[in-house]
Amino acid sequence: MALEVRFQPAGQDVVSEEIDGEVIIVNLNNGNYYSLAESAAVIWAAIREHATLQEMQDRLHLRYSGETGVINQSLDDLIRALEGEQLIIRQTASGSGAEARTFATEGKPPDQKEAFRPPVFERFTDMEDLLLLDPVHETEDDKGWPHAKGDI
Repeated sequence: MALEVRFQPAGQDVVSEEIDGEVIIVNLNNGNYYSLAESAAVIWAAIREHATLQEMQDRLHLRYSGETGVINQSLDDLIRALEGEQLIIRQTASGSGAEARTFATEGKPPDQKEAFRPPVFERFTDMEDLLLLDPVHETEDDKGWPHAKGDI
């Protein structure tokens, strides 16, 4: 995967919230929701900032201690999983690449870095029917939620 490729959430139908170090993502198109924990939460924060793969690698190496190959492969695996679930999109980085980006996570001395823990990515489909009801767009005023159009 090219290091200059930039990633971002796949649009307005992919919503996320961080709660106590865990990121919850809901794909409103298919009703699936996801949990991202450990280093996956750091990666998602970079994706929300439209970071390149290189910038995500840099962020992980500044924050965590661990083998470079393991960290980079874990990042690649998570990116592929997020793309497979249609949660992120990629685009070629614009500009010359000369501009430096500063992230919220600054580097720590090697003896103070956290040990790298691979990203945790879980997919849930148990609320798919409920999430797809979409009470704002799929109901008629006189029936109200949770009745989808055509119910009753």
